[in-house]
Amino acid sequence: SPDGPEITEGEEAGVAVCWAGWGHYAAENAVDVFELSKWIASLRPRSVADFKPMFILAQALFKDLLSEKLKLMNDENDRLKQKHLAEMDKVLEQMRLMQEELDDANKTISKLKTELGVGKAGSLLGKAGPTVAR
Repeated sequence: SPDGPEITEGEEAGVAVCWAGWGHYAAENAVDVFELSKWIASLRPRSVADFKPMFILAQALFKDLLSEKLKLMNDENDRLKQKHLAEMDKVLEQMRLMQEELDDANKTISKLKTELGVGKAGSLLGKAGPTVAR
């Protein structure tokens, strides 16, 4: 065979045992990563031809494990981003309301100054006031 020697019946049994071990993990729908890593570390190729399937198996396992971790991380990042944006919207709304209050207060101060005659003339009187009082 171009891929190496064919697998004999005994080798097929060994592959079946490996898959049965993995099937046990998959059937429980929860992977104990430490147990899985021990299982992968215990695999030994019996010939050069075993390297390729073992490599493909390891790649597939890592891809599955990492894709789940990446999905969890992306979901958490999305959740935090949405929370951050909502908090920023609240802060911006509070700033807008505070600016409106400040503008209203400044208008009220200007109006009161005008009503009381405090302005240029008031400031001149304020400067002249102590002189007149002497």
